[in-house]
Amino acid sequence: MSRTTVQLISALALLSASSLSAGEQIATDYVAGSHYTATFHQHAGDWQYTPADGQDLSLTGANGCGVQSDLPKGVWLLTSDASGAPELQAPSALSLPEGHSGSVALVACDQPADGITRIAAPQLLLDLLAASAGAVRIDD
Repeated sequence: MSRTTVQLISALALLSASSLSAGEQIATDYVAGSHYTATFHQHAGDWQYTPADGQDLSLTGANGCGVQSDLPKGVWLLTSDASGAPELQAPSALSLPEGHSGSVALVACDQPADGITRIAAPQLLLDLLAASAGAVRIDD
């Protein structure tokens, strides 16, 4: 290669790198449907189901269904407990209050509390989450 060609390639590489670093912002927010499938607005008891490949669904907290004490905001992983019931598991990056186990049971609205940390949700939502979700975002 000639010296001029090398200089031209170097100049183009520098321009590309500088324009990327000046104009590109790294996204730090999670995106509904790609990073999580549902959002629980804990103080209102409302749910938003937002699958990447389907129809969004909003469910309001009726009769106290879904209302829970303050859970740490963030994206929680949807897993199953030993009996196969759905539960949310806090990832290691989520800051939990002292003594919190890191898991929250997901139960139908009509199930009793039984002294466990839980979020009650309509059965329709529980079925949708079980079929398609890997994570749920807990918000205010």
